[in-house]
Amino acid sequence: MTADPERSAGPTLSFARGLPLTRDAIAFAQEHHRRQRRAGDRAPFLVHPRKDEVRERVRGADGYALVVFGADKVSKARELRMELAQGLDPAEGEVKLRRYRKALAMLEQEVPGNRIAELLRFELEALEALPPRPSS
Repeated sequence: MTADPERSAGPTLSFARGLPLTRDAIAFAQEHHRRQRRAGDRAPFLVHPRKDEVRERVRGADGYALVVFGADKVSKARELRMELAQGLDPAEGEVKLRRYRKALAMLEQEVPGNRIAELLRFELEALEALPPRPSS
């Protein structure tokens, strides 16, 4: 690996700008994981941060981060309903549901009584109690 920012082999990403060793590490990881894809959405393995890490970053953030995170999960739960109706593999749907339940648990712990957490709880309970059936 090189520490020279002009000769670093890594990609130019905004968070890695000025961090040649980070860019080298990213290039190394891209080379060694280039064929790997996430099972759920087939996104490149390196593009998507781990869900647990995202939740922990949000937990420690200031301001409205928890509310925005919760609103995103409400949207994702509604999107999951549509995906399941369109024939998404139920096993993939269950993986997503587990992540959304973890997000809900974190939201209820960090912002108890928040309306977004209540709405997410409703969406998840509705998915479990009234699961969509794939359309023909």
